[in-house]
Amino acid sequence: MGYDLHITRRENWFDEGDDIALDEWLAVARDDPELTVAEDGSADMPGPDGQLWPLWWYDGVVQTKNPEDGLIAKMVALAGLMGAKAQGDEGETYGADGTSDWGDEAPAPKKGWLARILGR
Repeated sequence: MGYDLHITRRENWFDEGDDIALDEWLAVARDDPELTVAEDGSADMPGPDGQLWPLWWYDGVVQTKNPEDGLIAKMVALAGLMGAKAQGDEGETYGADGTSDWGDEAPAPKKGWLARILGR
């Protein structure tokens, strides 16, 4: 499993309505020189060690899995361009400094079921 971060206009990312249209996302992503964009709505941003940080559009929301601080900041900036917010799995929202409105009480990424069973 993992922890997802979402760019959304919805009150909660899992609600329905107030979608970010694919065309809108692609226009914003293509205007960003740091992103490499594919027609399916996915985009990649290079991280500091040369790894690629993926973003993808699905069902009116842009998301990523297990984001690092640099990608969180980028998602907050992209959200601002679309009149949206960056929201974590548990409903917390993130600011430009990469911290959530939950502060130190933000939920830790959840372990997958196998890791929980094995106690890892």
